[in-house]
Amino acid sequence: MRDRYSLFLITMGLTLLGVTMVFSSSGVYADREFSDSLYFLKRELIWALIGFLSLSFAYRISLFKLQSWALVIFALSMLLIGLTYTDLGIKVGGAQRWLRFGPFNFQPSEFMKYALVILLAGYFGGQPDYAKGFWKGFIFSLFLIVISVLPILFQPDFGTAVMIAGGGFLMLFVAGVKVRYLGALILSVLPMLYFAIVCFPYRVNRIAAFLDPWKDPTGNGFQMVQSFLAIGRGGLSGVGLGESTQKLFYLPEAHTDFIFSILAEELGYIGSVLTIGAFIIFTVIAFGIALRTKHRFGHLLAAGCTFMICIQAILNIAVVTGTVPPKGIPLPFISFGGSNLMMNLIAVGLIMNVSKSLEQGILVEEGDKTLVTEKRWEKKAHPLRQSLSKYATL
Repeated sequence: MRDRYSLFLITMGLTLLGVTMVFSSSGVYADREFSDSLYFLKRELIWALIGFLSLSFAYRISLFKLQSWALVIFALSMLLIGLTYTDLGIKVGGAQRWLRFGPFNFQPSEFMKYALVILLAGYFGGQPDYAKGFWKGFIFSLFLIVISVLPILFQPDFGTAVMIAGGGFLMLFVAGVKVRYLGALILSVLPMLYFAIVCFPYRVNRIAAFLDPWKDPTGNGFQMVQSFLAIGRGGLSGVGLGESTQKLFYLPEAHTDFIFSILAEELGYIGSVLTIGAFIIFTVIAFGIALRTKHRFGHLLAAGCTFMICIQAILNIAVVTGTVPPKGIPLPFISFGGSNLMMNLIAVGLIMNVSKSLEQGILVEEGDKTLVTEKRWEKKAHPLRQSLSKYATL
């Protein structure tokens, strides 16, 4: 019981920190652009409310039903991504990644992250023996990952596509797909990744800026240089909440992808380490839930949701500290971005749901509960298993 409540408290703490940092980093910009210093804060609060309501729903939903709906959820996410290519899609900065719902924009690729997690968990949960097979295990699951990623690549959104592919790859490893298949996949993907970078000049420029941002500090390296200045200025204890100077139109994306730089400037090394520590504790608790869950679907669902959140956090912090080339990936629970916040909170709700089901004996396969649990699960999960098995044998 302590695990799921500890996970919730850490998530709430990170979200409250995010709301605070969004206001601190965006107030001046919002006042200039929208004549309302609370513009981004109000939207972030609304999305946080929607997100926690969604977390509550994800916490209460029957995992048996979720497994049987996995194919429908995945199809819906594909449909939403497809709609971004129509007149309903919103184009921002040359990328068409959003759909508008009233006053808010929604990014369907955020939905796809967890739709793929649910689908892979449902597929390998329904047929555990498939994981060891080449066609039904490796090739078919790889096909699911590829069709998830391709439409996102063409939006274009290279960072999100790589993150989804990486999360899917880790799920295949946890599901038990043979290591030699995964090793061959890595070797075959590296050349494609190389050409995906060198064939697009703006990606080459990002690599060059990553290698030596000071070579062009007012051009391609500008964002990284400003990020370094923000982090360096923070020192040990920071300049104080709301006292950042880099957010005053120096650092682009200060309230979104580079919000950790402003956090480091205002809260210093201590605040940065505490934030990273919160993510580490979150990861340990979430993976602990996944490891203790013996039932395949619950185990893979909790692991997959944890992977997606952790990969985002690692990549975001690595980007703003100059550890990896710059790419637009938000910091979970902290960066401004409604659809990202909502979907990550849903993922936390699903992990908590697995923990709750584990405590209630639904996902425990031991003693007298084994047959009851397995029969109930097999009965509920049958529609998904039948559908995916049909496609896998084509």
